[in-house]
Amino acid sequence: MKAAFRGNFLRVPQAGATAACGHGSCALWLPAVLLCCALAVSLPQAAAWAADEVRASVNQGGAEDWPAEQGLHSRTVFLSATAGNALRFPVTHAVLPGATGLSARAQWAACEAERRAGRHGAALDGLWQLLSRPDLPAALRTEALYALSDSLWRLRHSLSPFPSDILLSVTGRALAGDARHRCAPLASARLGMISLECGRLDEGRAYTLSLLRAFPQAPEVPAALLRLGQAQLRAGRCDEALEAFATVVRSYPHSEALEDATVGLIMALIRLERYKEAAPLVDVALKRWPRCYLRHEGLLRLLAVQQLALGQRQAELASLWLAVNLDPVRSATDGTLHHLAESCAAAGYPAEAAWVRRIMRLNFSADRGAAAASVATQPAAQPADQAGGLFRAH
Repeated sequence: MKAAFRGNFLRVPQAGATAACGHGSCALWLPAVLLCCALAVSLPQAAAWAADEVRASVNQGGAEDWPAEQGLHSRTVFLSATAGNALRFPVTHAVLPGATGLSARAQWAACEAERRAGRHGAALDGLWQLLSRPDLPAALRTEALYALSDSLWRLRHSLSPFPSDILLSVTGRALAGDARHRCAPLASARLGMISLECGRLDEGRAYTLSLLRAFPQAPEVPAALLRLGQAQLRAGRCDEALEAFATVVRSYPHSEALEDATVGLIMALIRLERYKEAAPLVDVALKRWPRCYLRHEGLLRLLAVQQLALGQRQAELASLWLAVNLDPVRSATDGTLHHLAESCAAAGYPAEAAWVRRIMRLNFSADRGAAAASVATQPAAQPADQAGGLFRAH
């Protein structure tokens, strides 16, 4: 019967089969009798076989163990959250204290108590169990999915490697269950953040724009747009980053992301060689946040590039000197020291240019001993206070 169930369930006799019975009426009642017998035997066996396969998938599914964290230790299997729609859920072996025999709402209350106490690892165990219950109401399932997404997010630094695919699946299902939920804006922002951290810029952009369209006044929107712009700027997609930063500056001028978005907008414009458009923004940024260059790596060097393009040689030299003084080692590795030496020479400060080159040979040469010996045989550069005037002027 097992083979019959998994293959052709019942083969109806053909018209020529009536002769084998000797009575034409057999063609009418015999298939019906056989069908009833097959159903009576096969349905219970089918249920048993399905249960065996589910247990086998739990025990032999080949899924990797999650790291133990606050009682969390599980295997990843497929469970059906709703009929005909499978979702990856870790099935845990731990049980919340006193959770056995509880109703769905009582188990939900126990999970929320764990979450309020900050025990998100224990809450995860209870939430996995809760979502696997067939009697869980649809509204409570949505609440549990949002709670599960939040607890996974809070444990992202404790789980290594972080199960980003699980978080994306759970959060996506929560949003599909109720896209206007009170936690939907935060969940959408986290979807975008996880996608950007995984390097999926197009997905992150789609999630962020979806958040912007659905909840334009949500407090999570400026930070989400800022993260998107910064990721695009790091990837060299300056045109797209420009759009994200400009949206923050234009539409959310009172948000905490305004400073970072303004600086990002400046950096994107300079990299796109739109120097004149960046000039008024640079003036506003340096007046409103005079030390913003301390928080944004590479800003001073980009400002020097812009100032050189606009013919502001003294401002360029001042930006380069400041960058070198703030981080001499990085200035040597990223080319700022070399840029400074060339700019000093071009501006008519040969002594300063020679001094910078000497510092580069002494401190950042591959063979410092040979560099020191070669420098010792050369005449020393003029003291800073007697040089061509750059040090004295600034």
